[in-house]
Amino acid sequence: MLLVCWLFWSFFKMKSARDCVLFVLAAVLLFHTHPYGIAPVVALAGLSLIYRPFSAQRRWIRFAAPAIALLTLPWLALSSLASSGSALNTTAAQSPGEFVERCAQAFIECTSVTPLIGSVIVLLIGALLLRLQKKNMVREEIPNAATTPLQNAPAFLETNEMSILLSVLATAVLYALVTAVTQSSDSLWLAGMRYASAVLPLAAMAAAILIVKVSRGNPLISLSFLLVFGLTKFAQLTPWVAGNPSGLIHFGKYSVGAHVPAKIVDRFLGTGLPRYVRDLWRENPGTVAKSCKFLRENAKPGDVVIVNYGMEPTYVYTRLPQAMGILPEYPVYKRARELALPEYVFGVDHARWIVWRSAWETGPGYAINDVLREISERGGKITSVKELEETVWENREDIHFHRFSDGTYLFPRTQTFPTSRIARVDWP
Repeated sequence: MLLVCWLFWSFFKMKSARDCVLFVLAAVLLFHTHPYGIAPVVALAGLSLIYRPFSAQRRWIRFAAPAIALLTLPWLALSSLASSGSALNTTAAQSPGEFVERCAQAFIECTSVTPLIGSVIVLLIGALLLRLQKKNMVREEIPNAATTPLQNAPAFLETNEMSILLSVLATAVLYALVTAVTQSSDSLWLAGMRYASAVLPLAAMAAAILIVKVSRGNPLISLSFLLVFGLTKFAQLTPWVAGNPSGLIHFGKYSVGAHVPAKIVDRFLGTGLPRYVRDLWRENPGTVAKSCKFLRENAKPGDVVIVNYGMEPTYVYTRLPQAMGILPEYPVYKRARELALPEYVFGVDHARWIVWRSAWETGPGYAINDVLREISERGGKITSVKELEETVWENREDIHFHRFSDGTYLFPRTQTFPTSRIARVDWP
C-alpha cells in the first residue's frame, strides 16, 4: 500500500527527470513485490496519454515506460522458464461467462474491504446538490430560468481532484481485470483481499476528497461522514447483501460469493476494528506456535521429530532434527544418500515425537497410517500425549478469515478439521 501511494505521489509530481526516476523506482519496486503491481503503472500511463490535464506527465512517461519495461518484463520471462510457479498460480478463463464471473467476484472482493460504494453514494449526493445549487443560482439571477444554460455555475470537482478520482477508478478497474484474467472466482473468494489491498489507500483518497467536497467546510457533516465510513460498513458491500446470509449469488450456471458475517451486528458495524486493536496486547498462537511450545517444554535436545506441515518454523523455534524429510521418490534422494546424511532423514529411525496436522494429512507425500505402520513394524510404541485445535493457517491477515485472540471469527468458517495431535514414540 505504501508503494502504491508513493507511485501516485511521484506521478502527480512528475515534472522533472528526478521525479521521473522516482516514478520508475516506485513502479519497479511495486512490480517486484507482486507482478499485479504493474496494474496501477499501466493505468496511470494510459491516462497520461488520453487525459489532457496529464499532459505534463505525458512527456516523462515516454522515458519512464522503456525503463520500467526493461526492469520488469525480463523477470516474467525468466520466471516462466525457470519454474512452473507462475503457471500454478494463474488459470485462464475457459469461456466469456467464466470471465464475467471472475470480474464480478473481483468487484465483490474490492468493494468488501474498501469504501468504493460509499464514495459512489457521496459522489451522487454531491452531483445532486450541485444540480440544485445551479438551478437556485439561475432562478436568483435571471427570471427566465427554464431557458438559461447552467455552464457558468462552479464545478463540483476541481481539475486536480477529478484527476485523482479518475486515476483511482482506472487503477481499481485494471486491478480487477488483471485478477479476473489470471485467477478463478474460487481463488478470488479465498484470497481476494490479497489483490484488493493495493486499492485500499486509493479508495481512502477518493472518499476523503468526496467527503470534503460534499461537506463544504462544515465540520459536523465531515465528522458524520467520517464516523459512517470508519465505524460502520455502509460504505462497503457487506450491509447491502446482509439479507443473503450465504452470500451466494447465482446467474445461470455461474455463481459468485459475497462475504457475510455470521452475526447481524457485524454486517452493519465495524466490530472488527476494536478487536484488532485489542489483540495488539494479546497473544494469538496458532497450531504451529502451540506445538512448538509443547516441544520446547517436553522434548530433549537432539530428539527427532516427524512433522507433516510447518517443518521450517518448527525447526527454527525448537532446533530439533526432523525425520522423513527426504523420501525415495524425491529427486534429491540419491544425492542425499551419497552425502551420508543421518538415517532419520530418510525414514522414522528412532523418531521421538510426531506432530501431525489434520489439515495437511498427505501434504508431505505420506499419510499418518504410513508413519504408524512403519514405526510399529520397527518395534516403536506410540502414545498420544496432546491434542491441539487445528487452525489450518497460523493466521490469516484477511478479515474474512482472520482468527482473533479469543478464538472467534467474524465470518463463518467454510471448513473445519479434526484436532491435530502430538504423540510420543518409545523404542525398545
